[in-house]
Amino acid sequence: MTVASIAIVGGGPAGLSIAAVLESKGIKDYIVYERSAPETVPRGSCLDLHAGSGQKVFKDIGASDELEEVARRGEATVHYIVNHHMERLLQFGEGRDAPEVDRWDIRRILLNHIPSEKVRFKTGVDRTYRDDTGKIVLELQNGETVSGFTLVVGADGGFSKVRHLVNSAKIHYTGYTSVSTKIMASNPYYDQAISDFTKSNYAVCGLGNLIWCAPQNNGDLQMELVIQTPETFPAGYEIDLNDFEANKKFMLKDEHFGQYAPEVHKAIQASDGPWRPWRLYHMPVDCFNWPCQGDVTLIGDASHATTPWAGDGVNCSMRDALILARTITELGITKEAVAQYEKEMFTWATDLITRCIQSGDLFLEKDNPKRLVEVFSAQMDHIIGGTDDV
Repeated sequence: MTVASIAIVGGGPAGLSIAAVLESKGIKDYIVYERSAPETVPRGSCLDLHAGSGQKVFKDIGASDELEEVARRGEATVHYIVNHHMERLLQFGEGRDAPEVDRWDIRRILLNHIPSEKVRFKTGVDRTYRDDTGKIVLELQNGETVSGFTLVVGADGGFSKVRHLVNSAKIHYTGYTSVSTKIMASNPYYDQAISDFTKSNYAVCGLGNLIWCAPQNNGDLQMELVIQTPETFPAGYEIDLNDFEANKKFMLKDEHFGQYAPEVHKAIQASDGPWRPWRLYHMPVDCFNWPCQGDVTLIGDASHATTPWAGDGVNCSMRDALILARTITELGITKEAVAQYEKEMFTWATDLITRCIQSGDLFLEKDNPKRLVEVFSAQMDHIIGGTDDV
């Protein structure tokens, strides 16, 4: 069987970005393997796309107009930091060129610029290994094995099946889980929720926990409730995440959000679910030093999975795609192209994870957001967003 020159493992923002950019540059000998179905809605809240990375992907593939149709600017780019009494302490982001865009819209637009036959949905990669000749073999979830690629690009997230081919580092659990729920636009409490939390990004901090509120493109108010948990959560707790009322009572315990303002209580009590846990991990800061293999590399979370505290993870992932596509265009599918990409990515990834750790320490301090406000006021440009021109 004839295989493509480039295998892209994973069809998230990173994998679809490099596929779309390669396609736009006339490099069409690639295939994307994606575990989910095409109709699967991506998990997570909306994203702010930066001009020099996330937005640049859409510019390079000729999709800037499509992006602007769904991008939310103005008040959507504003961020508020408040304490657990709902007292506003810091506001930033007004007029920033970083529109909010839903993950589903990002995926849909990227897929518009990739031929459908180039993405194999419902075809995840369960295992990767080298055969007796040293060639990389992909073992697919349907039992099929494929090999013979010139380059394998791991874009398959924090628990990548490709990473072990280049790097022995293990992902680190931070001790925190973000549990998502939402208040739908049809909810009778919705108007009051928007009055309390606005149509901007709203971070309610205090007592070592955090709630992040962000309106979505359909108007729903997405809420991420960040609490300290063991990695096995919800195992070990007498709680069923499908029992919405039990979840609300759990979140309103004193050790979570029980000591927060009445507005927070009302929002949790009125929320519509579904309740979904997202355990927060990051790669070690010092792992970006592996020798170039030439026939395999990593982009996005497969390389530098991190926490959301700098608001830069997906932008960095899309930046990876831009850089790797550029080096392949300039140098061909060669070890030199991979080495040049990795050299640039190592520096960027180290900075990203460092910033996320620093920001997370501030967001989740017991007495926050006092020190968070002080540090963010002085170092806003570096901590949030960074410089990402490609």
